[in-house]
Amino acid sequence: MFLFWDVTTGLPLTYCSHGTACSTMLTYGVGGAHQIVAYLADSPSSTPAAGTHASSNIAYLTWLSVALAANTTFPQAGGTVNLTATANADLGTTPWSLGIVDTSGRLVDKPCKTGRTCSARITLGSGQTPYFSAVIGSLPLAASAWTIAGQLLHTVTDRAPLVDVQARSSAVQPTRLLWGVDSCKPMTTDAAGRGGLLPQVAQILGGADFWGRYLTTTPNCPGISSTEIAAAAHFRVGILPIYNEYDCSAVSYWQNGQDYAAGATAAAARLGIPRGTVIVIDIEPPGDWCSGAVDSGFIEGWYYGVLNAGYAPGFYGDGTASSTFGQAWCGAVADRPEIAGKSYLWSFEPSLIASYPKESAPAWSPNQVGCAGNMAAWQYELSAGATPDVDRDEALSKLPLWYPS
Repeated sequence: MFLFWDVTTGLPLTYCSHGTACSTMLTYGVGGAHQIVAYLADSPSSTPAAGTHASSNIAYLTWLSVALAANTTFPQAGGTVNLTATANADLGTTPWSLGIVDTSGRLVDKPCKTGRTCSARITLGSGQTPYFSAVIGSLPLAASAWTIAGQLLHTVTDRAPLVDVQARSSAVQPTRLLWGVDSCKPMTTDAAGRGGLLPQVAQILGGADFWGRYLTTTPNCPGISSTEIAAAAHFRVGILPIYNEYDCSAVSYWQNGQDYAAGATAAAARLGIPRGTVIVIDIEPPGDWCSGAVDSGFIEGWYYGVLNAGYAPGFYGDGTASSTFGQAWCGAVADRPEIAGKSYLWSFEPSLIASYPKESAPAWSPNQVGCAGNMAAWQYELSAGATPDVDRDEALSKLPLWYPS
């Protein structure tokens, strides 16, 4: 008999007990890739390891899925919304296109035929902030461009809904995108914020919605002071707490992660940081001055140590899927899937060369780790050492920052 087998799940699908051909149809409720193989088998209960005599080639099948991210730094009329649709497969060799639609189903910009992502930027009108969705489908039949009527129709169908839709994301309302900075140096030495980096940033780059600062003093950077905390409260600037009091080559093993979590949460409690606030571990890439490499054990140790103390675990690292951090992260998530949903990622890649102040901040596009993860912040530009000496960042408003009072 013929036996169809899903190699990905390790389970049988169906079988045919007679004839020289066998066919079936598969439906999966969620997107993903599956490997399917057919066997000549003794019985329906046969497995690849027992009771099979010959096998077909492996068929690599993908069930399409799509997600949409939408954010803005100014969620009011006239504000720009950055929209990015992401598919789980490159559509270049398929008949499908990837597009972003409004609530009426019309495309907000031209769809994308190749790659996994498609981006658009729109300006908000008056009224309630709209919802958007991402879809995978076919382009409508193109009209002839050789006639005036065809040219007019082509203009109309350029934004017409995709047809034969294969996948659709949930409707998404734009999330407010926060703009901020992080610094090694104190933000100010005056509780009223009259000197130091705080007024420099406001005058040269724009007012920061949040500021990344170290919880404790390191060999290179002072920890955040009570004066800075008072200034942040005065100007309603959120604090993104960072922990970095360790040998950067020692970011391996569960116990190290636990120990750093204990030090970080104790410092947070001393400063009066409320529970539920994110605390980010600074994981630098291995290099000449930082020879070690993070592993999944360290990530798990930090995660559970911070979480069990009542805070939200955060991770600053290279969000690129192929990076040392990206691989360690995905290893930890494969072992403990809950880590992906209950922690926050802050990527320092891509690091842009051009200078972007608040008013012209780039569209949200941090590198993604290649597996499940809650990417909530992006350090898009490193400090060049000039005035003001700060790195520049974006963060989603869902990131649980500390707002001192």
